[in-house]
Amino acid sequence: MGFYAQETDKFAYYNHITAVAEETLPGCSKAVKSTLSEVQNSILQRQSIEDLKAIASEVGICKGSIPEYIFDGNFAAGVQSTTMANELMMVVGYTFANDNMRSYPPSRDTRLHKACQTFMTEDLSPTEKVRNFLVQRLQPNTSMGAETSSFIRVSSSKKAKTCSFWPKIGII
Repeated sequence: MGFYAQETDKFAYYNHITAVAEETLPGCSKAVKSTLSEVQNSILQRQSIEDLKAIASEVGICKGSIPEYIFDGNFAAGVQSTTMANELMMVVGYTFANDNMRSYPPSRDTRLHKACQTFMTEDLSPTEKVRNFLVQRLQPNTSMGAETSSFIRVSSSKKAKTCSFWPKIGII
């Protein structure tokens, strides 16, 4: 009840999700943290809007689906890269939270377990891990709500995974 009364630490919920992910597959939280840190650093090093669009493509965001506010402002001040990094981390964070809420009973068949496996795959680059994590949302799962799959696009064949639409929500 402390969550609802805002009587807990502001990071308590995500700390709990981190602990659950670690229980689900030992090493998961470290793999996710290092992957996201590398992707975030890569985004923050981008020097132009074209560079940001390129990394968006690398992490599986559909071309043309990123809202314009990401690219508004003074690029020299790093506003766009910081906003994009923050937004992408938010998307991954709430997706993990959704997976956590649907991971009972614990098993290797939950999306949380599969997400952990994705981030722990050693032969993928950090951007490939994020891409695979986002695009995995294409897999039909009757236990998943529409909110987790509504921003995904598939090819016209409905079989090939292509990319993830940028969610229509944001922190700004």
